[in-house]
Amino acid sequence: KQADTAPVLRPIPEVPAVKQMFIHVKNTDDHESLTALRQLCAKHPGIDQVVLVLGEEKKSAIKLPFNVEADGTLIGELVKLLGEDCVVIK
Repeated sequence: KQADTAPVLRPIPEVPAVKQMFIHVKNTDDHESLTALRQLCAKHPGIDQVVLVLGEEKKSAIKLPFNVEADGTLIGELVKLLGEDCVVIK
């Protein structure tokens, strides 16, 4: 009766890898776009980190204090708002 003492093996749930979404905001004075960006991110909460890259020269980057679900829907909305070259997932 050794089978009774065998440990029960359970599958380990898959933990999704945390991604980083880099959002390049070329015009930091465009408060309308920044507000829209914040609202879009608020609609897509998740585990992925958000990093704002600011200015044409991309000299400063800020990790935002909230996380998002960096899925196709959010990326599509951000591309519409800021442009094709402004959203990168790593």
